[in-house]
Amino acid sequence: TNRNQIAGAPVEVEITPSADTLVLSDLFAKSRYVEMKGLLLGYVAAVKQTGDTLVVQSKVDNRDLHLFDKEGNYLRSVLHYGRAANEVIDLYAFCCNRSGGTIDVLCNYGTEIKRYPLDGKTHPQTVSLPRESVVAVNDMAPVGDSTYALYKDAGYLDSMEYKVYLYDIRKNAVTKAFLPLDKAAAEKISIGQSVNFFRLDGKLCFYETFQDGICEITEEGLRPAVAFRRNAYTVPLEELERCNDAMEFIQFCMESPYVWAHIDCRPCGDRIFSRFTYDREIYCNVIDLVSREAHSYL
Repeated sequence: TNRNQIAGAPVEVEITPSADTLVLSDLFAKSRYVEMKGLLLGYVAAVKQTGDTLVVQSKVDNRDLHLFDKEGNYLRSVLHYGRAANEVIDLYAFCCNRSGGTIDVLCNYGTEIKRYPLDGKTHPQTVSLPRESVVAVNDMAPVGDSTYALYKDAGYLDSMEYKVYLYDIRKNAVTKAFLPLDKAAAEKISIGQSVNFFRLDGKLCFYETFQDGICEITEEGLRPAVAFRRNAYTVPLEELERCNDAMEFIQFCMESPYVWAHIDCRPCGDRIFSRFTYDREIYCNVIDLVSREAHSYL
């Protein structure tokens, strides 16, 4: 099935729609406005911080990742589109690898990882994923200096494939694989997701839509971290399995009385922010890890 049950998690919450209004000042006591200077940005897709450097994803003159200092002053751009050795065809995901001192980019249809040195003094290192075991990856996250967690949501090989892999670039090999991929279900049950890995209290966690919670990734396997209690808004698994193709699946979700497309889990302090769709509206959801409660806002 496409749903992974999470049992025995230390935190358990319910995901329910609520039409309340979220006031960020109610959640955060301090904030600082940083104006980006020196480069005119368009649509900003993501902002990540590593040390005193802000990494901003925004397409500007065929470039897509731009470095600013903590005061918002433009430093340089690190990723260019094209087919030259140090360029990329596309960008699936990027992350700040503190242990390696690099900005790591998953690119070229999910088949390569380029590691751009943060100081810009050397050319990026290109890591080609082993196509005989893992291909067309959707997301990644560094586990250490040489190991990455990889996520994929569709099958492309004749052999057994998985959703989550641990890949060692020094060995150029997959060392662990978790959650066997149901290829038939994946062809019709698919939601575009951009954040499947994130760190919670320093631990690498994994989540995908329709999963019953959030897992911590360990060498031994996936350990439950936050469970989502099933309720009247949880999509019944048998309803999903009745869909014959992707279009029918989307139509079912849009017309259903259930919460769906719960994606983009992003931790901040003692909270996890995410968003989901219900009744054709997009909600913001906030999980409080201290009170062990979840609340959504429209």
